[in-house]
Parts: sequence; structure tokens; C-alpha cells
Amino acid sequence: MTKALKCGYLLRYKRRLFSRYWREEFIVLYEDSSMAWFKDKSRSDPEGALMLKEAPELMAMGEYTLRIPHTRPSSLPQGCTVRQVMAFGTPNRQKVYWFVAKSEDEINCQSRPACLFMVSQ
Repeated sequence: MTKALKCGYLLRYKRRLFSRYWREEFIVLYEDSSMAWFKDKSRSDPEGALMLKEAPELMAMGEYTLRIPHTRPSSLPQGCTVRQVMAFGTPNRQKVYWFVAKSEDEINCQSRPACLFMVSQ
């Protein structure tokens, strides 16, 4: 991975065989458009990653996430609205990763690509 452009905490939707929940994770957006998430800031091995530029048509924010048909989480974290939701799909359309910003202010800077979904720390 290349130089980190933005980093911060978001809530990520996790599905397990018998459970579904939102978990706070440390997210890093890199210069090459890769995005990785870590269990916490001190970890060096990511829990997961994806390359955003491989499927820009599979990114959605706010109300646009309501158009994603089947993988949408059944509920949002308490106090969160659909305006805080972000979804990123994989190129083969096999998986959609769901994130929620802690506030609408964290994602209101959409006009700058590096600030697409995170606030600087």
C-alpha cells in the first residue's frame, strides 16, 4: 500500500454466521485508492481491504445506499441515520462493505476526493 491520505474511525457492519453487528474500526484511505480497516489504530495487519478505483460505480453514500438491493444491514446503530451510511462494492459484485460515520459532518466534505468519507485525525 502507498502513502495514507486520510484515516479515522468508522463503524463497519460485520456479518457472522449467527450474528450481525456494527463495530468501530480504524479506516485508512491510501493514495492508490486502496482502503483498509483495522481492529484498532495500533494494529499493522488489516482486517480487510479493497481497491476503490476498481469499482467506482459500486460506491454509494447517504440515501443512495437505499438503492442497493439485498445486502443492506437490517438496522443502523442507535442515533445514526441513512445520511451517515456508505457502501463500497467489490468489482465482481460478490460483496458490499457497509460503513457508518459517527456524524453527518464527517461525510459532508464530498467535493474533495480524499475527504470522501473520513475526517482527518
